Amino acid sequence: PGGLPLAVGGGDYFAMPHAYGAITGVALKGSYATRYGFPTQFPSTGAWNTGYIFAQQITIAQTGTLTHLGVLAPAPSGNIMMALYTNRAGGSTGSEPGTLITQTAGVMSGGFQDYPTPNVTVTNGTYWVVFQTSVLNTYYLNTGGATTTWKYYNTPYGTGFPASFPLSNILLGPVNDYVRENMNFYARVLP
Repeated sequence: PGGLPLAVGGGDYFAMPHAYGAITGVALKGSYATRYGFPTQFPSTGAWNTGYIFAQQITIAQTGTLTHLGVLAPAPSGNIMMALYTNRAGGSTGSEPGTLITQTAGVMSGGFQDYPTPNVTVTNGTYWVVFQTSVLNTYYLNTGGATTTWKYYNTPYGTGFPASFPLSNILLGPVNDYVRENMNFYARVLP
């Protein structure tokens, strides 16, 4: 006998029927996945178009197992592809996406959208959440907040993510910098 796995408020929990509360030798897991990046809803919205791969820098504050990549969006549509990249020193801003760690994809819907990834160990540090959508979508935007330098390049939806984030896109031109406020993209990590 065991509990039923539930997803509540961004963490993984287990529900145990009351009668099982006194079973000896059963250990309940007390930790749950934490969202790193920007999981708290920002006050404004902004749009990103299709036909581009966008990269936003995030910080993961603990070593653990990456379980999901996600986005918090008001009412998106279409499909999304997401990836997590290492941080590479260099580029115009001194930091840019490096090597592909993992990727995922799914159908977009409103609210928290957590897309499962293969379980991968990550250490605390700087990473890049990279995404591309099949249609124009609106995302929560931290208008008036701190800005960040996004990296992006033009490529048709569905072409996939390269093993190493390009310094320039050979077919369609350079990787560009875009200074803009942060948006609600994140990585879920289980300690």
